[in-house]
Amino acid sequence: MVGLSAGDLPAYMKPAFQHIDRFNQLQSKVLDRALRTRGNILVCAPTGSGKTEIAMALILQSLFEECNGDLQDFKCVYIAPMRALVAELQRSLSSRLRDHGLLVSECTGERRLSHSDLWRSHILVTTPEKWDVITRHPDERPLFRFLKIVILDEIHVLGDPKRGPVLERCVARLHHEAALFRSRIRLVGLSATLPNYDDVAVFLRAKLDEGVFAYTEDERPCPLEVRTVALRHRIGLLSRARLDQIMNQAIWFQVRNFAIEKKEQVLVFVHERNDTMKTARWLLSAAEVEHLSLCSDSRIEATHPEIVNLLNEHPDILALISRGVGIHHAGLTREIRHSVGGRIFARELESGDIHGNTRMGGESAGQCCC
Repeated sequence: MVGLSAGDLPAYMKPAFQHIDRFNQLQSKVLDRALRTRGNILVCAPTGSGKTEIAMALILQSLFEECNGDLQDFKCVYIAPMRALVAELQRSLSSRLRDHGLLVSECTGERRLSHSDLWRSHILVTTPEKWDVITRHPDERPLFRFLKIVILDEIHVLGDPKRGPVLERCVARLHHEAALFRSRIRLVGLSATLPNYDDVAVFLRAKLDEGVFAYTEDERPCPLEVRTVALRHRIGLLSRARLDQIMNQAIWFQVRNFAIEKKEQVLVFVHERNDTMKTARWLLSAAEVEHLSLCSDSRIEATHPEIVNLLNEHPDILALISRGVGIHHAGLTREIRHSVGGRIFARELESGDIHGNTRMGGESAGQCCC
């Protein structure tokens, strides 16, 4: 099957998909059917399949076909489970939908919106916890009258013992309010591969024969290679320091292979925030022992002025970045996280990024050593 061409989309969608010549086969199959229906939808597909592009197309369809392009009658909520993902989605949607005049706002524990800001927004990107709080407030309940579509990203967190019940409450309240106001709110669930997708579809009230799209890892558009590194030690008998040393040595082998020999980016995920700095320093020390550099001299000399100003009070992090390694965890300020993350996605940090929290879903620019 030949993928759907961006030129085949309705004219009102084309400004948002200027960077795409042709959708992949998975996206094409979903859009071919989803754009011809108005019911709730569940898309279960591997990470990197392009589910966000599908959501964006459905948002624009709701705006122009449900509201005739009238922004005053249109509200959309995009729910994602983590603040970092919410921030990334807000930036992406704002950039892509600017030509349509859509105001995309972020609402989390870090970024709060006033009542007027909330009502002025056309697309609200938020977390389940924050949306749960908003929809409990009586002053915000009239939002449901204008709500046309809700995107539930990473809906597989329903199985999480902490976050699952919150998301479940959000969906149940959407069903209830839609019936109360006699309005039609389209629910679009996006998820990684799910073994019980039919149960989730029933919960979303998506029709199994026309509103459910389930794909396996074998249908991943971007091939993923998984390697397991075996450690020949009895882990339970090792001290924490010795275990960290063994793990770091295993990570260094992968970093040297990808970052130095193949000149590719690497993402390393660690268990705790403090481990980000420790692991970064260990990798740099290992490189020094072997007389290797994790980034070119030109990169060292050209540390971005924005980074330098931002990290005046964090010389230890600045020293790492000047040598090609960034760190990223929830304990850093929002500005530092966004700046370091932006350098990774722009490929301005050649060697890698050490993350102190595992991101759910989403795409990364390089390999991931866990």
